[in-house]
Amino acid sequence: MYKNFIDILPIANKKHLIKAFLFFLLIAICGYLSIMTSFSAYKDDHCRYLSNYPVGIYAGRSAALLLEILLFFSTMAYDVAPFSTILSCAFLACTATICQSIFKNVSNVDDWTLKNDRWTLLCFTPMAVNPYLVENMIFRFDNPFMTLAMLCAVLSAYLASIKKYSDDQYKNISTNDLPSDDGKWRQWLPTQIILLLLSLLLYQAALSAYCVICAYALLANLARNQPLSQAISEMRHWFYSLLCAVLAYAPLIIMTTIFDSTRLLGTIPRNVSEIANNIAQNVALYFHGLFVNWSCNAVGIIFALIFIIFSISFAIDVLKQTQRRAIAILRIVMILIALCIFCISPLGVDTPLNLSWHTTCREIRPRTLYAFGILISAVLYKNYLFIGKRAAAQKIYRIFLSCFCLWNIGFVNSVGNLMHAQRILQDNVFYDLSKDIFKIKAKYGNLRTLFIDGNVRTPAMKNFSRLYPLCNQIMPECWDMALYNILGLHTYGMNMSNSMIGTRKQIPPNRIMLKSRLWYNIYSIDDVIIYVQLKGSNHKEDTLDWTIMLKI
Repeated sequence: MYKNFIDILPIANKKHLIKAFLFFLLIAICGYLSIMTSFSAYKDDHCRYLSNYPVGIYAGRSAALLLEILLFFSTMAYDVAPFSTILSCAFLACTATICQSIFKNVSNVDDWTLKNDRWTLLCFTPMAVNPYLVENMIFRFDNPFMTLAMLCAVLSAYLASIKKYSDDQYKNISTNDLPSDDGKWRQWLPTQIILLLLSLLLYQAALSAYCVICAYALLANLARNQPLSQAISEMRHWFYSLLCAVLAYAPLIIMTTIFDSTRLLGTIPRNVSEIANNIAQNVALYFHGLFVNWSCNAVGIIFALIFIIFSISFAIDVLKQTQRRAIAILRIVMILIALCIFCISPLGVDTPLNLSWHTTCREIRPRTLYAFGILISAVLYKNYLFIGKRAAAQKIYRIFLSCFCLWNIGFVNSVGNLMHAQRILQDNVFYDLSKDIFKIKAKYGNLRTLFIDGNVRTPAMKNFSRLYPLCNQIMPECWDMALYNILGLHTYGMNMSNSMIGTRKQIPPNRIMLKSRLWYNIYSIDDVIIYVQLKGSNHKEDTLDWTIMLKI
């Protein structure tokens, strides 16, 4: 048994570990600088400003609730941004540093100097900054718990990847001749389970980080020159810890009485056919989202080519081995299956769940895919090892890694700036809107119900969303539309009650124009209803979609 956790890190020079952490921390802070310096809060954050309820009180995140109580000595939610975002950056830097060690452990390349090339740090920058992390980092109250949850999942995966020999021994041993597992992995199994359980209690979607690393480890094992039975057997402790953590989590959320467990229990499938149906639907939504979000820009096309090289590299690893043709074909088939599992692994525990049970929005939210950066890092690192010491190819790939790192930083900062500009526009529009409604209400005393439909969007946000459709999910209109309307009108003195979200319905044709401005039109319907149509949204003007109704 090791004396402490730092002693089991497979890096002989601990200075290298500290330098890697500082590098990733700098990348993360640069990436989320615009979010830290601007007020770009999300819908849930504004609800907490009004109610002060803590993060973990709902959705089965009891560990997040406990940490909040210990930190603030109260159940009241506190907004400590940007310090919460800086703490999240530190957690992301730790995650990237540990993942670097994990992929060195499980990779099947014998060149020790290549594995520890300083340029490999660039391969892991997507774990600190990538488009799928933006939504998580915008949650001002939640982001430390979300990133800590991923760190716990990665630590559990790291314990599963630990080798039973020292650095010096590792340098002199071929990864194709690794000693068989003699059962010593059992000493770390309880710790793995506890870390995974803690990850689930902080943020359930973080388990996908463990799933991504587990799928990559399976790929690496299948590509090694060892019996297939041994390759699969060496993965059993990965599966044991995952299964035990999920089974332990289920009764814990049922016994917790401080949140609405019905919402979570409704997502659990009840039979095998429902599991198969949910998996098919969720996987289809996942790949459809990837295609829609990235097929229309150069980044998606480039990464598709990078992933093809990643897949070919594993096939070449198998073909290089001296073995019978039948066994080689079987290995390639199993690697193709493992590649499919690897591709969908960012879904994590959401894969078999009924995600549409408590929402009408049929899409996979980016915040639940925030472990996608680990998948990207795994692909980049494997390709770096595959290129090897080919000087020309290595230089080109290093340039690509540098550009990709800068693109991630630029994308995240752009999103933060666009959201800040959007908030300024909304505040100005709501100021004018509230004054107009006051005047109309005073002039037409029988108007007592207010409908508000649509949203306002800056031209820059429209153009950026057209280039990167993922922004429509990171900054969806249906998230902030109704709430910002309510908050904006409350802020400027509207006395309202009985607010609710309406479903799609046809707008009555007998409407009368009362006021027309650049960003909205105000109508009277049946001399009873004030209908406000905000301009600049993607909604059709003849329907009420996600409309709020207010009694004034």
